[in-house]
Amino acid sequence: MNNTHTYCNAQRPDARQGTVTTNTDNKLINRLDIIASFNPHLTDINPQSPLSVGNGRFCYTADITGMQTLYEEYSAETPLCTMAEWGWHTKKADNEKGFYTLDDVRMTPYNYCKRTVTYPRVKYEGNEAAYDWVRQNPHKFNLAKIGLYFHNEPIKAGSIYCINQTLDITTGILKSSFRLNVNSNNNVRTLNNIAADNINTNAIIDNLVTVYTVCDDNSDTVAFYISSGLLQCGLSVNIAFPYASCDITGSDWNNTDGHSNFLNASHIHRQIDDTAYYVNFNINGTGTSQHTANNSTITSDSNVTINKCNNSAAATIKSNGIHSYNITTTDDELNMSVNFNKSIYTPATYDTIAGNSRHFWHNYWTTGKFLNSDNKELMRRVILSQYLLVINDSGYIPPAETGLTCNSWYGKAHLEMHYWHMAWAPLWGHPELLTRSFDWYIDILDEAKKNASRNGYKGARWTKMVSYTGSDCPSKIAPLLVWQQPHIINMLQIVIDNNTSDDFDVKAYMSKYWILVKETAVFIADYLVYDPMSDIYNIEAPVIPVQERHLPEDTRNPIFELAYFRYGLLIAAKWAYELGFTDEASQWHNIAMHIAPLPINDDVYIAHSNCPDTFTNKAIDHPLMLQIYGMLDGYGAEDIVDKDIYRNTLMKVIDVWDYSTLWGWDFAVIAMAAHKLGLDDIALEQLLINSPKNDYVESGNNRQNSRKDLPLYLPGNGSLLLAAARIFNI
Repeated sequence: MNNTHTYCNAQRPDARQGTVTTNTDNKLINRLDIIASFNPHLTDINPQSPLSVGNGRFCYTADITGMQTLYEEYSAETPLCTMAEWGWHTKKADNEKGFYTLDDVRMTPYNYCKRTVTYPRVKYEGNEAAYDWVRQNPHKFNLAKIGLYFHNEPIKAGSIYCINQTLDITTGILKSSFRLNVNSNNNVRTLNNIAADNINTNAIIDNLVTVYTVCDDNSDTVAFYISSGLLQCGLSVNIAFPYASCDITGSDWNNTDGHSNFLNASHIHRQIDDTAYYVNFNINGTGTSQHTANNSTITSDSNVTINKCNNSAAATIKSNGIHSYNITTTDDELNMSVNFNKSIYTPATYDTIAGNSRHFWHNYWTTGKFLNSDNKELMRRVILSQYLLVINDSGYIPPAETGLTCNSWYGKAHLEMHYWHMAWAPLWGHPELLTRSFDWYIDILDEAKKNASRNGYKGARWTKMVSYTGSDCPSKIAPLLVWQQPHIINMLQIVIDNNTSDDFDVKAYMSKYWILVKETAVFIADYLVYDPMSDIYNIEAPVIPVQERHLPEDTRNPIFELAYFRYGLLIAAKWAYELGFTDEASQWHNIAMHIAPLPINDDVYIAHSNCPDTFTNKAIDHPLMLQIYGMLDGYGAEDIVDKDIYRNTLMKVIDVWDYSTLWGWDFAVIAMAAHKLGLDDIALEQLLINSPKNDYVESGNNRQNSRKDLPLYLPGNGSLLLAAARIFNI
């Protein structure tokens, strides 16, 4: 493979991979020019690839109008949502309490080492209501739909032409322009209708509409600058509110009675059952500060006029049906900032927010580490993946697999995916994007300890599928998955290993997060079962491994879990030793050194010790055997891996595995495995291989084409960056 590469600020230069430069070597490359060359550019309506703006805690996803105008047309492929990481809703249950807890869910019993353990796995007849309610609640929801209307009617796709949309990822600003066919009969009034209303038709001879869309880095605010002569004769902004839903759209438009709005001169107060929030406006330079005297509630059928500010014309907010409002102006320009908040807030103007966004993205792209390769598709995926992960996943709680773009699994996080979402950030010189989520683990530590103690274990057991509460969820898979346990230890250590800041106080950092390392290691040590006859520690049934195609009662010593538990305990022992906890250090190191050997059959590694048919009947889903070395770096990972057997395993996976069943992050796992064996040509080939779940659409999202519920899959993007950092020695 004939690719040349340039690496900026790489820590471990390798001559075969190209020239290494630092952040100050601006004569060699201009990062921003390279990055801008991969700006997504659309000239057609593409429901598979809407574009988003966000800040990691809030995200707004737009169609080709730069807004959510074509909401219905996009819904079948990729929902257009407005979401915040605090935007959770709990639906009232149809029981006396109005809710269920895990105690209401009938547990599934399993025999485990001469005792019984129970998990909320099977949905039993008569217990469906409790099972489903606890699984689906709380859920994230769509805060609002903000799009364009023409004469109080939705604009349809057939009325839009001359589309030109570019997302400038160097500034975070989405520019969209198009022409609106006002003579179309697609629910848009004709020129004759307008003339009959004595409206000056000269104002709409130019039917060009230009929209700039940007998200504030400092608040949950999306801002728009709209320029069009059509604003003076029927073009308006519509903001509509659904009832909350746990489905992929986060929206229930049919339930109009379950929520309410209270319109004020500066905001709308929303109430959905027990969930309340404010939608705060700054239109044409006005905000709450201009309207402190007008704080009375205004009914939904009233108009609110936003007074003229500076040279801007007045704007009016008017009800346009149930839970729907139109914002109009008499000018040919409209500046509008919409903030979503738990309290009344004065959002900044569009200009200020655009400036904040420019500053943030300039700082992001010009700091940290950078890859410059002549492989254009690799570069496109690497650059766009960073943008998408920053706007969707870099918040204060672990993200859902679709981030804040739409709901997957009710908007809940899958903690085994947190590593794939964001472990890349420290390797690329942006550790703060990952570390800000660590405090959440401390916040839910009591819940994790409760989850462990439910089956008599010590320490903290991190569940797979989780909302902000940290509570476990009923599932056929989630309660019995354990490979996520060492993630927090691994991620904490990755930050140390890749932090080059002079201000980073390693001792203070370790002291703060020691409680997470300790309680996680305590659980791992207690979960492992000691066999005095062989002097080894085993992982016994029931357990579901990374490859979720195995029955829990049949699974013993899953290969990656063995390797990862050992890896996590060795890092925990290192922390314990450095912090002066010598007893814990000795105990965890001893257990790690006596973990069962990795299962082998016919000179290849297999999924678990009871699965000799891994490559005949189970060559689907995640090839977890490759994670034992490709995913794990240092800390004794290679000491238990036979390189010849590992090479055999890699080649066997490439030869017989059903690639159509792989998930987005599996390609990175295969690539990292090849890289560890010095097979970098194979590594890059596997990383970019053409496969149904390795598709990166125009937006850069890793679309899982065989699953309608995953129009994007951010663990795929994150794993790509992790693999690229390792393969190219970033």
